Amino acid sequence: MRKLWFFLIFFSLISFVSAFADTPAELYSRAESRYKKGSYELSLKLYRDLVREYPLSQYVPEAAFRIGVIQVYTGDYAGAEKSFNDIEKRYGYRGFSRDIPFWKGIIHYRKGEFQEAEKQFEQYLQSGKREYLKEAVVYKARSEYELSEISRAVETVSVLKGSIYTFEEDPSLFSFYLYLLEQNGNYSDVISLSSTVQIDTWKGLYRDRVKLSLAESLYKTGDTQKARELYESIISSTPDIASVALIRLFTLSKGDVEKQKEILSKAQLVLSGYPDLINNFYIHIGIESYKRGDYGVAGAYLSRVWNSRKEKPVNYLVPLYLALLKGAEKDYSGGEVYLRTFLKEGGERKEEILYTLSDLCLKDEDWDCAVELLPDMLNSFPESKLYSRTSWMYAYALYRKGSYRESLTVIDSVTSSGKGGTLQDSLIRLKIKNLMKRGRKSEAVSLLEEYIPLHPDNMNARLDYIILSFQLSDYRNLLEMYKNMKSSPAVLLKGNSKSFLLSSYIAGITMIGEKRSREGIALLGSIDKKYLLENDLESIYPYIAYYTGWAYYSMSDYSGAEKWFSEVIGEYTDSPLYADALYLAGWASYLQQDFAKAADFFAQYSKHAEAADRGRGAYYYGKSMLADGRPEEAELIFQNIYTSFPKDSYADDALYRHAQILEQLGQTEEAVLLYERLFKDYPRSVLAEEGMYKIGELYFKKGDYTQARLSFYKYRSRYPSGKLVDASLYWGGLCALKLEERYGALLLWEKLVNNYPDSSFRSEVLRETASIYSDEGEYGKALEYYSEYMLSYPDETEASSVKREIEKLKLLASGLGEREATLLVAIEDKTLKKKEGREAAIELASLYLYNDKNKWENALSLLNKVAAMRETDADTAGRAQYYIGEYYSKKHLYADAVKAFIKAASMNPSDRDLAAISLYRAAENAGYAGDKTSAEKMVNLLNLKFPTSQWSLEGTKLLEGLNR
Repeated sequence: MRKLWFFLIFFSLISFVSAFADTPAELYSRAESRYKKGSYELSLKLYRDLVREYPLSQYVPEAAFRIGVIQVYTGDYAGAEKSFNDIEKRYGYRGFSRDIPFWKGIIHYRKGEFQEAEKQFEQYLQSGKREYLKEAVVYKARSEYELSEISRAVETVSVLKGSIYTFEEDPSLFSFYLYLLEQNGNYSDVISLSSTVQIDTWKGLYRDRVKLSLAESLYKTGDTQKARELYESIISSTPDIASVALIRLFTLSKGDVEKQKEILSKAQLVLSGYPDLINNFYIHIGIESYKRGDYGVAGAYLSRVWNSRKEKPVNYLVPLYLALLKGAEKDYSGGEVYLRTFLKEGGERKEEILYTLSDLCLKDEDWDCAVELLPDMLNSFPESKLYSRTSWMYAYALYRKGSYRESLTVIDSVTSSGKGGTLQDSLIRLKIKNLMKRGRKSEAVSLLEEYIPLHPDNMNARLDYIILSFQLSDYRNLLEMYKNMKSSPAVLLKGNSKSFLLSSYIAGITMIGEKRSREGIALLGSIDKKYLLENDLESIYPYIAYYTGWAYYSMSDYSGAEKWFSEVIGEYTDSPLYADALYLAGWASYLQQDFAKAADFFAQYSKHAEAADRGRGAYYYGKSMLADGRPEEAELIFQNIYTSFPKDSYADDALYRHAQILEQLGQTEEAVLLYERLFKDYPRSVLAEEGMYKIGELYFKKGDYTQARLSFYKYRSRYPSGKLVDASLYWGGLCALKLEERYGALLLWEKLVNNYPDSSFRSEVLRETASIYSDEGEYGKALEYYSEYMLSYPDETEASSVKREIEKLKLLASGLGEREATLLVAIEDKTLKKKEGREAAIELASLYLYNDKNKWENALSLLNKVAAMRETDADTAGRAQYYIGEYYSKKHLYADAVKAFIKAASMNPSDRDLAAISLYRAAENAGYAGDKTSAEKMVNLLNLKFPTSQWSLEGTKLLEGLNR
């Protein structure tokens, strides 16, 4: 009782204080004003106050959205992302929600998550929104640039061409677009576009950026004179632009020592204070000089950067090119020093570094050094373009060191994986050398690519090549070799028949595998049994028959397939292909709808297959029997599978099929038991979910709506993300209606509407939900669901009737006075002593509660009068008492609401739906008041009195939420 008085005093104080607080509109207006002035901290506080103090206000969605945007502005990206996710869940239907992908894109971009940023900006652009079009396009292009998708970035920015954002009037956009074009190699486009604008009238930064892109394009297309003029015009620009221009000017001044000195002096002046840029300048000069063969200049500038590494780590190109300079001077050990020092001091283990160091070791004939380094290179960079070269270097170093076995291992690894590249021939030659050193000269035959052209009449060599090609899946070369073999006169020479027959067999099955089935069938058919016997090759005939059958099967010629499989089955029972032939013969018959013959084949297969596959044979045996119209026999087969072999991979399928058969035979209870067993014994089976859903369907068909509803609930609990959740909500709602629990149906259907926008049940549920609310006098809620229906399904046949309902409800809701007068007259004429008068009083009170806040007290007065007539009419008294609870809940007087709902639950025991929802609402309001003890009592009552109702289930969830 003390706790109850505490809450009464607490909510009285809230009511007193709120009398002096801003209205939602005023609070929202103040927040907007601060927001537009850039006062983000103050506006953020005001928006949050609005959301906290008036959670049901119409301004809350917009305020929540503003909160997310401000969080982006202030760098609170985690908070912003959470805000936008919450908005999408709660207010996804609002117009501003289409802006959310844009802001999410900004968040991901600033966090460096460019791939996700690009996706969000693409989603925003696809939505058709225009407000942030330019910004979204530019940020999307920047994200693609960061992902090295430069061509896509160009296409993205091109979207703005011809739009309201003309490039000529937007220097920032134009300069960015030209930069992307230049980076993508579209030099002619850069040159032509640059001539369309007056860049000299632009601000310096954008003007110079365009000039730089144009100069780079001219330089790379060979127009160095015009490029030089542009570079010279921007050397006084920002350091990042000037540094590129100075590098190019230095290169263009090759041979003019004085000019290069002048450019160097200019660079040192312009780039002073920017050590990264000046070092980058020296690196470019050094590399350009190295490529021109001017090693002295290259070494001087690269050494400057190298010697500055104590102040800041240097780019890996510096030690790399210094090492190359040493290598050019044949000072290999001197080059190694640079690279080893770089790695020792924590430099990046770039593949170019490891490769060059290994190459220097080889050139210095330091085989131990090379053998130590090269495996690291191969393991660290398996996709490198230098992989084949590095592999050869490693194998060669091992060979020179005398490690021939290890060298062969490396070569075999590279050649068998197809990574030999352009050095394939070199690897083969090196392999021959290793084989010779090892004394394994006969293995050199594996290098048939070189051997066969020198020995065209050797059919055995060709056969070996064909066999090896088949094993390596090199079917093109295999068939080409067979073609050459077939046309060779040497085929007719004595002793070559066996090789040719085997080659024909391999070529035939290869054609079949390459989907050249008719050619394969013809080739295999040309192999006469007589020649196979003469050459001691009879053992390959069952393979010829099997693969011929497979070829017919792959072409959907099931009759031909069955004929060839039957030949294997009838004559070669000891063949390894016997069981497979039975299985495919079964399918060939099944697909011809000869189910009896299919059943025989599958039955035989289940006896002769490997133990792991026998369940599969038995399953298809039963399936064939079922298709043949023998469900009772199929039932026994399926039952035998899951009872005798419960761990078989087909046991769950068999159990499911058995349940289906029982369902078809009208044995509902037995089918339910099997579906339950399916879930119990095989919870991970893909069929368990559907079986659990079917239990609900079976109970519904039987008319046991209580069990049906409970079954659908169990399905949702076990598979909260299942593919049939929306269907279970729909049928669960129908069950509630059948049990005359209208509010229970509303609870389930509202979940379906809100959480499953693509459900096929949604349009019907929207109409039915609206209709129920309309019948209950809650016209505002009815209008909401009818309006959602019209928005989502404007073209459906029911749309016209829904429009009429909407208009009627609008009149009822907006023309409250007319309806109010009618009801008042009814009350006066009929008086509350009559049923009609009491019904009118309840309807009028509900109109007041849901449509006119100013008349809530009038509603309470009417409801109290009707509720007091319990002895006269428990039905209307109970409903009136329920609405009294709604009155107190709307007034936030939760303790009074709890009392009212508890009283409503007991006033009319015959109305179980009213009693259940009243207890639930009592628990809910107790939760609002923070009285978890009372909430638990109400839920316990629900579980006791309505253990299978939806309200009991929802009450349990309510308690879970309160205990978090």
